[in-house]
Amino acid sequence: MTDLKALQNQIRNVARARQEAQRLTDEKAAKLKAWEDENQIFLEAVKGAGEYRNEQEYLLREITLQAYEETKNKAPAQGVSIKIFRSLKYDPVEAKTWCLEHKVALALDIKTFEKLAQVERLPFVTITEEPKAQIAANLDLTNIL
Repeated sequence: MTDLKALQNQIRNVARARQEAQRLTDEKAAKLKAWEDENQIFLEAVKGAGEYRNEQEYLLREITLQAYEETKNKAPAQGVSIKIFRSLKYDPVEAKTWCLEHKVALALDIKTFEKLAQVERLPFVTITEEPKAQIAANLDLTNIL
């Protein structure tokens, strides 16, 4: 038989634990809000710096791709490089039909199909290569010309 006193004590323990957890969560949210209000100018600067970095990286990737298109050099300058990614284009219905005919799957398993399609030339699959500019994680300003 269950000890009702122990059950009631445990209910109180859980209620207190929940209450304390909620109190601390609320206090954390209030302190975070106060910190954000106090540091609004700093937070805006952080956001602006991130947006500026993203714009500059986008521009660097575009210029790197232009250099690659002109020279076909996959490392046109220190700190940037070109990587070529394969892209498959096909009609998923035709791919599923092919998979069923070849007993590869009962449904189109895209990952498996694309691995097979890269090895076995299928007439309805077009494979293209797409160059993408890569920026080194650590750009050393002292080595940049």
